[in-house]
Amino acid sequence: MGYFTLFFISFFAATILPVSSELTLLGMVSTKTYSIFLLFLFASLGNILGSCVNWYLGIHFIKFKNKKWFPFSDKQIQKSSFWFNKYGCLLYTSDAADDLL
Repeated sequence: MGYFTLFFISFFAATILPVSSELTLLGMVSTKTYSIFLLFLFASLGNILGSCVNWYLGIHFIKFKNKKWFPFSDKQIQKSSFWFNKYGCLLYTSDAADDLL
């Protein structure tokens, strides 16, 4: 396992896939065969790019809200938008703190 493996695991963990990048990072740090700086760099870049994919999907997926197959109702979208507008900065803060841990 190398830096690019950690990058892709971190990338997928930041999207909708249930992957634990923290355990992978911890395991690689504990082997003491990798540069800690490069491990955190690759993990951070993967996490950031995965988050960008989520942002892009969220921005562009909403245009399909009138389609029959769209999984969320207008009420659900309004409710989640309200919560995000009210507490969004806290969500980003807790996500950033989780990435550091």
